[in-house]
Amino acid sequence: MDKQLKKKLEQKLVHSMEGILSGINATASAGTKKKIKEAGKMVAKKFLKTVQANKKVLTGKENHVPAKKAAKKPVMPKRDANGKFAKKKK
Repeated sequence: MDKQLKKKLEQKLVHSMEGILSGINATASAGTKKKIKEAGKMVAKKFLKTVQANKKVLTGKENHVPAKKAAKKPVMPKRDANGKFAKKKK
């Protein structure tokens, strides 16, 4: 559904931007129309991100924070009865 919504949103934005541009300047170049299409895509992308973020806030899924793992204690070297470090066996 998001892809369909994005496509429709892009089309409507581009169409309305072109309508506004043609009202201002009737001799708009093809390069300008290409820029308008790119701008429409960017605006639609930002809009969908905002809608999805709002949807997460409303459903409460965004507030879920994964539990942190407990930190492992470093392994201390072994000591013998005299308090000296024991030699590692190979």
